[in-house]
Amino acid sequence: MATQQSIEERNMDLVRRFVTEVVNDQRYERIPEFFSPEYVRHDPAVAGDARGPERFEETVRAFRAGFPDEEMVIDDLFASGDKVCLRYTARGTHTGEFMGVEPTGTPVEMTAIAVHRIGEDGTVAETWVNYDSLGLMEQIGAVPPREEPTAE
Repeated sequence: MATQQSIEERNMDLVRRFVTEVVNDQRYERIPEFFSPEYVRHDPAVAGDARGPERFEETVRAFRAGFPDEEMVIDDLFASGDKVCLRYTARGTHTGEFMGVEPTGTPVEMTAIAVHRIGEDGTVAETWVNYDSLGLMEQIGAVPPREEPTAE
């Protein structure tokens, strides 16, 4: 019988491997090995929930099109029960069109936190993600930079 610790280790390994193999190594054909057919992604920057592993692939490919040299670095990874929390930094250079913004050649860095729920079948069933989309859009010039607050 698997212990809670071994289940959590297995779940963290799953997330670690999909970051490496799918996101960084661009092995999109491996997505079905990591994501449930009923996968749901909750993302406050997008209207409605994304359903199905193919929607995850669309998201990864869209980001990769805008930032072909993207690399995701795991900053923190921990688990509790069936959930794995991933804090990461994505870095790349804006050399492709992204969300209607023509390439700027600007190096970018974006931080994010994702909580993945691992289903009984051992694949990612659900994700809640929050990332610095405003900061990313500022970096590529899609929105004006925020002004620094001044002391009065």
